[in-house]
Amino acid sequence: MLFSGNSKMIGDIIFVRSKSPLSWIIRKLTKSNWSHVGVIVSEHYLIESNFFRPVKVRKNRYKDFRIIQLNITDKERLNLISFLLDQTNRDYDYGRILGILLYILGFSKNRHLWNNYNKDICSELVLRGLLELPEMSFLNDSITPEDIIEGLDKANKSRISLEKQA
Repeated sequence: MLFSGNSKMIGDIIFVRSKSPLSWIIRKLTKSNWSHVGVIVSEHYLIESNFFRPVKVRKNRYKDFRIIQLNITDKERLNLISFLLDQTNRDYDYGRILGILLYILGFSKNRHLWNNYNKDICSELVLRGLLELPEMSFLNDSITPEDIIEGLDKANKSRISLEKQA
């Protein structure tokens, strides 16, 4: 297994919240405990798309987070990281954020309004990486960190109950 220390594994998903006003607004609008999402690439680093910055590998400076370990092979972990590293330097998709805001507030019925497929928001970057893996298509309509965490939690619960039945 590709351990990166502190019970984190390369390719695990990290969900984040902070005390910033932007984090608070995102959590309130999405009815979530989490406002940001990224992927662990080593013990102290993650890859993320962050407001005002392009996709990059950055030092994990987050203090308040939850990690979801994916039940995938080492090869799948490496493929996930490789795919995400290929996305480095993609710009942040501000139009997508505005479109999601209009959707959440009920001004649009289109979950993907103003999505620029050459740019990413945090959840979109992680989602595109996860959709490269087998058996992750259930996440296809996710647009927020909360959507992703709910989908992964449901998948983990299903997997646990299936393992108990076996």
